[in-house]
Amino acid sequence: MNNYRKTLAVLFAALLGGESLAQEGHPLTGSWSGNRMVDGKASRILLVMDLQRDQTITGYVLENGKRSALQNVELDASDWSVSFTLDGGYGVEGSIAELGSQTLRSINGTWTNGTGSGEFSVDIN
Repeated sequence: MNNYRKTLAVLFAALLGGESLAQEGHPLTGSWSGNRMVDGKASRILLVMDLQRDQTITGYVLENGKRSALQNVELDASDWSVSFTLDGGYGVEGSIAELGSQTLRSINGTWTNGTGSGEFSVDIN
């Protein structure tokens, strides 16, 4: 019985150790909340992204009760830059900060709104 307990203890420790080394997932997947500022007007936004089986990234932005689908989402892993477009000629270019953190990760950059542009910043929820 003593060997049985030792075997269980070793297996349990191995399982716990493997859990701590598990990969977190795609760096864009999840919900992000923050602000954008264009032409001096601030707006609160929610950004939701998900990685699909075909490796495309889908999602939407929710702003003032309006939901806009993300289009042309791109992630450049060489510098962790992110870009996407939305209906109406909106475009976003930014980069991921604090990539290794599940709670401090953010995307910061520029939101282009037709002819105006301004700051964009969202944090992972």
